[in-house]
Amino acid sequence: MKAIWSGSIGFGLVNIPVNMFSATSSGRLDLDMLDGKDHSNIRFMRINEKTGKEVKWEDISKRI
Repeated sequence: MKAIWSGSIGFGLVNIPVNMFSATSSGRLDLDMLDGKDHSNIRFMRINEKTGKEVKWEDISKRI
């Protein structure tokens, strides 16, 4: 890999050579909520408070 910048950092009588390389990193942090007792996954459900039934994504509206 070729350095995109080369230089040095000087501290009095000491010079430290420095090279800068280009780098990319792509990653995704996926956090799961687990039950403390048996480490089972905890899921998110869209439940209506009054009826106790699950609501579809299409039927959800936001308050302004």
